[in-house]
Order: sequence, then structure tokens, then C-alpha cells
Amino acid sequence: MTHAFLLYANLVLFLRLWLLLGERAARRGPWIVKTFVEMLALALFELSVPVALAAAVSVGANLSGMKLARRDSRREAWQLGLGIVHVLVLSACFARVNGVGYRPELLALARELAAHSALGPVLMAVFSLAGQGMLFGLLLAANEANLFIRAAFERMQLKPRLPNDGMVDA
Repeated sequence: MTHAFLLYANLVLFLRLWLLLGERAARRGPWIVKTFVEMLALALFELSVPVALAAAVSVGANLSGMKLARRDSRREAWQLGLGIVHVLVLSACFARVNGVGYRPELLALARELAAHSALGPVLMAVFSLAGQGMLFGLLLAANEANLFIRAAFERMQLKPRLPNDGMVDA
């Protein structure tokens, strides 16, 4: 796994978790915000065919996710599958062989900020390959476990109900 993949995938997974934890997933606006933030993040990388492909994949996944969020049946199972495919395709886009790299001026700026900040060592640890790898594992587990449990509850018809659901007022 490359550092570029981990950084971008962590952003995608964080935004996906933020979106799916509440009722925001059913609305269009948060999906547009998610897509916009992901496109801004791609500006960190030098322009290349793999980065353009990653942009197209992210837009496609977000449009599909927005449509799937409005489904009534098996929504969580479809979201789970879409998320896994999204991350797998991004891993191919950011594969080491594709040579996706950060823009040089941003790397120089990051080094300067780290050198002239009391938080420099902390930031270097958080943004290190090991730190990003750990965050990736945590976000992936949180996202997929969340959706897997929701899909299982939906499949077993264990959705929570309000006290008045199915009861007729006398």
C-alpha cells in the first residue's frame, strides 16, 4: 500500500462513515459535499491518468451510493458491496506501479510546517505510513462492521421500531 492510497482512502472512508452513521445518507446534499471534498483531496497529487481515474471512480461510487441510499430493501448490503469495490478500485489506481505522487510544492510546505511547529513530531507520526495504515484499518473495520450489522438486522427484520409502530390508537 502506498502512502498516497492510504491518505486518500482514509479520507473516503472517514467521509463515508460520517455519512452513513446518521440519516444524512438518504439526502442528496451530504453526498454532494462528500464528492466535492474527495475531488479537492485529489488536488494533493500530481495530475496523471490514475488520479483522473480515481476521480471518476469516486464520483461514480458517490452517485451510486446516493441512489442506493434511497432504496428501501437491502440498502445496507448494497452500500457494503459498493464500499468494498470502491476501495479495491482505488487501490489499483494508487498502486505503486502507477507512480502516483504528491505535488512537490505541497511536500516542501509540509516539511516546512513540520519543522517549524511544536506539533511537528506528532503530525509526522499521524501522517506516517504506519499511522495512516492503522487509521485505514480502524476506518475500514468501523465502516464495514457498521454496514454488515445493519444489513444483518435488515435481513432478519430486526429494525428498531417506535413504541406506536403497528398499534392503532383507540
